Amino acid sequence: MKRKLRVVLNTLNLRSESLGGGWVYTWQLARSLRRHRDELDLIIVAHQNTAPAFQALGHTVHAVSLDAGNRLRRVLWEQFSLIKEIERYAPDVIHGPGNVLPRGGRARSVVTVHDFQWYYYPENFSLPRRIYLRRMVRASARSADRVICVSEATKRDLVRFCQVPDERIAVIHE
Repeated sequence: MKRKLRVVLNTLNLRSESLGGGWVYTWQLARSLRRHRDELDLIIVAHQNTAPAFQALGHTVHAVSLDAGNRLRRVLWEQFSLIKEIERYAPDVIHGPGNVLPRGGRARSVVTVHDFQWYYYPENFSLPRRIYLRRMVRASARSADRVICVSEATKRDLVRFCQVPDERIAVIHE
């Protein structure tokens, strides 16, 4: 019997089941991956508030207890501690559907980049948030084995702002 591909999907950026684009994208992705259970072992790393929704899909869920209102704590934990949690599952691939990947790890990686709003509408983001997004999206996209962009416009921005080689980018519309 062929070994299943083991994928970890990091959804910690989703703190609630709000109907924003990130939630809809990630939920639809997790839901559609159910069709591939015979060849795919999906482990979803989720915030304690969203874990039940992903468990209802029948996936393995690693629930993380973090203060939903403390973004800094979540980001620091995600960047410096999450990889230790993920490595327990010995994943083949880590996917960050919310613009960033955790640092380190031995698995291949995929990051989905949705847009570059912080460049075009900086007034909608605090200075620390803009700095975080500029640095972490660039670092994640450059270190990822593959980058998924949700539109051709996002792909152009990724090449322009992050200098990611075109051959590592795939456009998959939401």
